[in-house]
Amino acid sequence: MKFSLGSAFLMSAALFCTATYAHPASAPVARGLLDGVLGNSGLMGGVLGGTGDDVSASGDGGNGLVGGLLGNSLHKRTNYPVAASAQLATQVMATLKTRAHADILVKLSGSISEQIKANLNIKATSPTGIISIGNARITAVENNSVRGIPAKADAHINAELQASVYSPFEGEIKSMFDGSLMNEVQLIAFLVKIETMFIRRITVELPKLVTKLKGNFDAEVHAQIESAQVHIPLVIDISISLAADLSAIIKGCLDVSVQAFANVDVNAWAQVILKTL
Repeated sequence: MKFSLGSAFLMSAALFCTATYAHPASAPVARGLLDGVLGNSGLMGGVLGGTGDDVSASGDGGNGLVGGLLGNSLHKRTNYPVAASAQLATQVMATLKTRAHADILVKLSGSISEQIKANLNIKATSPTGIISIGNARITAVENNSVRGIPAKADAHINAELQASVYSPFEGEIKSMFDGSLMNEVQLIAFLVKIETMFIRRITVELPKLVTKLKGNFDAEVHAQIESAQVHIPLVIDISISLAADLSAIIKGCLDVSVQAFANVDVNAWAQVILKTL
């Protein structure tokens, strides 16, 4: 459906002239009405998107009435064809990293911390006798034992994946972004292909983190646990140790994450990328 800006102008001009000559004092109001009708932020701006003298209703929507009703509820429209450019490669890679982190890796870091906390062996004694694990002081010590662990795990995981997945993968797919023009169907198929390659790569590398996290992260976890212990002579003594092997804990959490990546809806991820274009 087409709208003629010329017709809208004539109608608005007639209203303007009538209001001006019939009621001179109302001229500023009439002029405001004219601007509101034709302006980019007015009614016509909302309908036409402020894109020219003769445009279709499929414009950007502007900030007017129709823009308010429709524009804000629809994702940003992509103009096709889209070129498989270096800029697109950067956008795709950034979105893949964001989705991987937000959807799965944040949960992985949190899960590792939760499992460490669940496997803490806490012994508390005082001159008055054995202190129950439900004691508020014990609960505080338990929380302190894993304080900062999710952030440390997240930092180590991201650093390892940046080196083993993100950087190499970005280099590998550069040749695929050769400037070819794609319509929407072709672009979605292309994005799904890239995502599938990315997921395959990350699921191969994730299990290797068991060994890679054995060094610095292992030391940080045990240092945090040790720092949470309380030794106050003649008052209270709280010793803490990790009852399970940290590598086993990490492996179990990584296995869950690998399965989560395998279950990713690549079509949904493709739609997320489209909204960034």
